[in-house]
Amino acid sequence: MPTDRIDDFVPLWEGETGHRAAERAYATNHAPADGVDLPALEAAIRARPALFALDNVLYQYARTRFGA
Repeated sequence: MPTDRIDDFVPLWEGETGHRAAERAYATNHAPADGVDLPALEAAIRARPALFALDNVLYQYARTRFGA
C-alpha cells in the first residue's frame, strides 16, 4: 500500500470486516520528510512501469471497492 494513504487502512478494514475501529481518529501517517528524490523515483517507475502496475491496480481496486 502506498504510504501516503496508509491511514485509509482503518476505513477499508471496517468496510471489509463490518466492525468499527475503537480509535477512528488514530493516524499513523506522520512520517517526517525523508529527502527522497521524487523526480528520480518517478523516472524509475516510468522506466519499468510493469513492475509497479499490479500494486497500483490492487490499490485502486481497494479504494474504489471500499471507498464508499
